[in-house]
Amino acid sequence: MRTRTICLIDGFNFYHAIVRQHRNFACFKWCNYRRLAENFLETNDDLQRVIWFTASAYWDTGKMARHSALVKAQLEFGVEIVSGRFKRKTSHCPKCHKNYRPYKEKESDINLAISLVDSAYENSFDKALMVTGDSDFVPAMKLVKSKFPAKQIGVIFADSPKNTVELRACADFWRVITREHLVAAQLPDEIRLANGKTLKRPPEYHCHLPTLFAPRRSD
Repeated sequence: MRTRTICLIDGFNFYHAIVRQHRNFACFKWCNYRRLAENFLETNDDLQRVIWFTASAYWDTGKMARHSALVKAQLEFGVEIVSGRFKRKTSHCPKCHKNYRPYKEKESDINLAISLVDSAYENSFDKALMVTGDSDFVPAMKLVKSKFPAKQIGVIFADSPKNTVELRACADFWRVITREHLVAAQLPDEIRLANGKTLKRPPEYHCHLPTLFAPRRSD
């Protein structure tokens, strides 16, 4: 029998991991999440769902427009979208003794955790791939593993996994997204939508692909 596989993508964690790990390659944000998940399938895996948990920066029109384009692109390739939200929170700086109100993403983490647990109870997967580096998901993973020990949960890191001991220990297996994986998962520069319109890669998400395989400083 084929292994029913789902992929749950922590969009906020993935985005910031890309920024940290690949600062010179903004094009990696223009990512086909279904293609990315396919990089980590085994021969018998049947990828049935890819779900992207995300939120839009509503206060920045440029970011909103790019996020909207990325949402449309994901939908065109069969990726499901679960939207959270941003909320402003008053914080206090102990150094300058002033209050400030940063935007904090809400709901995406809990939405992903609920989806993992609900899908397990609905018996809609045999294997779950979680693209995240956030150890807050450990309790949800432990619950699923305790109730459904036959189900596999793998963690796919977009950042260095060295500080994620608890998350790695809880997973059945773990992998790391490489630069080559991201190159292979690029969305097209132009996408013909089902409604006949053309969706173009935002200018901010362009970079020169031939340079992507140049040796890195750490290589």
